[in-house]
Parts: sequence; C-alpha cells; structure tokens
Amino acid sequence: MEIESKETEFIPVTNRQKMVSAIEEIKSWVLITIATDEEFEKASHYRRQVSTTISELEKEKKELTEPYKSKSKFIDAEYKKVIDIAENGFKVLGNALSSYQQAKHKKEREEQARIEAENREKTRKAQEALDKAREFAAELEAQGNTKLAEKILTKAENKVESAATQIVAPVAIPTKPEGTSFREKWVCTVTDKNAAIFFMLQIPMLNDFITIDTVGLTKAQNSMGGKIVVDGITWNKELIPVSKKI
Repeated sequence: MEIESKETEFIPVTNRQKMVSAIEEIKSWVLITIATDEEFEKASHYRRQVSTTISELEKEKKELTEPYKSKSKFIDAEYKKVIDIAENGFKVLGNALSSYQQAKHKKEREEQARIEAENREKTRKAQEALDKAREFAAELEAQGNTKLAEKILTKAENKVESAATQIVAPVAIPTKPEGTSFREKWVCTVTDKNAAIFFMLQIPMLNDFITIDTVGLTKAQNSMGGKIVVDGITWNKELIPVSKKI
C-alpha cells in the first residue's frame, strides 16, 4: 500500500505505516483450513491479535477524526443560530404579507357584495316603477294620449335596463413580493341563499353541492312535534326506550 501526500495531510505517516503493517499478512487471507489442534490454537492466537489490531485502528481513527467532528459541530451550531433567526424573520414577514392580502381581499369581497346588493335593489325599484308606468301608460292610451304613454313607458324601461347593468367592484391582483410566493384560493360566500339554490338546481353538475341539514331538520321536527311537512322528505317515527327511576 503506497502512502500518498494527500492522505498524509489527514493521516500522519507513522499511523499510515501502522495501517500498512497491520494488514500486510491479513490481506492475503482468503480461505484458511484447520486440520489439527495445534493449528486451531495458532489460529485462535492470530484471531485475538487481529481483534486487538482492529481495536487499535478504531482508537487511532477516533483520535484523528474527533477534532474535525468538534469543529464541524461548532460550525453547524453557529450557523444554525443565525439561520434559525433568519428563518423566523422570513416566517414573520410571510405571515404579515398573508394577513394583509387576506384583509385586503376581504374588503374587496365586502365591497363587491355591497355593490351587488345595491344593484339588486335598484333593479327591484326600477321594475316596480316600470309596472306602475305600464299601468299609467295604459290609462293614457285609453285617453288617446299615445305619445305621452310611449314616452313614459320608454323612460321606465330604460331605467330597468340601466339598473340591470351589474357593476362589479374591481378586484386587485395581489403582488408577489420578492422571496415570497402565494397560491390562489377561491372562497365561497353566499350572498343570496334562495337565488343560489334556484340557480344550482338548474345545473345538474351543481346539484350535489346542495345539501340538507338533516340533523338540524330532525331537531326542528322533534321540537315541533312532527308538524313539519316538506316535499321530498319522508319522516319515520322511532320509539326510543326511556328508563324511569323506581
């Protein structure tokens, strides 16, 4: 076994020589056959020597590597302190950014819901005005004042069309600060339960998302003494044993 200069940077020459000497004879062993008691004793002696050699080599290896291990542990520990602080700061910033985005989106959704509610109210009032305008126009036509009737009716219809134009609150696209990533998540908010159910009933693929709170409905039925009647729902009366104290 040759001793290279690179190896001696970590393993002293004397240690390397011991390593070479230790396996000089052992490395040629492939298969040993014992035929006599004398050979058995001799092999046992050699085996004890090999065991001692292994222990000595392990000890030397530990002595040589221990300084490097302690240095490595020290370096790891020092860097870990700083990295932990940096990672915590990264997490704090991420939480702050996420909270801001959520609060911002909440305000945008609330504003959008407010505008939609206003539009629905405007449409309702405009429709009521149109119904009244039609009645008034019919009276005017009966009196022969057709032009005025048409003018009043057209004006009312235009108001309905104008009110029906939905104004959607602008939703800002969230920016992505450098070093931070976000994933999109849509949140469902019910603003008109009846309208949503009616709409979903018209589309088969959305039917499965309409659920009935059977637990709550059962509680209500029991509190009403079985007086609730709902189309499509069958009520089964069950007798539950009640124990009485004697």
